[in-house]
Amino acid sequence: MELSQRQTAIFRIVVEGHISTGEPIGSEWVAGQLQERVSSATVRAELLELERVGLLRQPHTSAGRVPTEEGYRVYIELFVQKNAPASDDHVFDQDYLVDESHTPEEKVRRIARELSDVAGNIVMVGANPRSLYAVGMGQMFSAPEASNLSVMRHISEALDGADDLMDELYEIAAGGEVKILIGKQNPIDENLSLMVTKYETSEGERLMVLLGFMRMRYERNIALMQAMKRFLESEL
Repeated sequence: MELSQRQTAIFRIVVEGHISTGEPIGSEWVAGQLQERVSSATVRAELLELERVGLLRQPHTSAGRVPTEEGYRVYIELFVQKNAPASDDHVFDQDYLVDESHTPEEKVRRIARELSDVAGNIVMVGANPRSLYAVGMGQMFSAPEASNLSVMRHISEALDGADDLMDELYEIAAGGEVKILIGKQNPIDENLSLMVTKYETSEGERLMVLLGFMRMRYERNIALMQAMKRFLESEL
């Protein structure tokens, strides 16, 4: 799929605008963000083309556009740095995490909670080779997407069965880098994006999973997971 320079710029503005606001992004707002001066009518024509090729959709007739599942995949491919350096907001409370009075399992639980709090998403970590410890469901309820109660119920039920997917998640995480599965690619729940990686401990390989709505800050979350992985491998 080849996009023109203008289409690429418009596509990025729509995706990042939607990630930031949670709202559909309209042509007038896009026109105001573009470096080149173009009319709203020109932007609307480009939005229609981006919709035609499956990268954007219009949730309501009079609304702006939001990314599709494929749109998020293309956005990650084009714009997300997979090895972005950690920034100041990727700092964890290490004194809290490495309290020597806690057992390894207690440390894992604290680590999961810390990552969930910083990322604002559900986090699951391998408490042992056959069990995932999950925290952060409450983080999801502050998102606009949480207004769909049937979706939230489905997500909760899917999390209850996540332990049954351990073998599949380990296979997905092969290689050690952070893997990203969006929507229907996600074996846990098609309403969410999944990030997964493995980390090494003295007791062997363990999983770390981050789950959130497709409208998430991908580059930041990748950096957070990489930072936590380095911390885990140095402490456990």
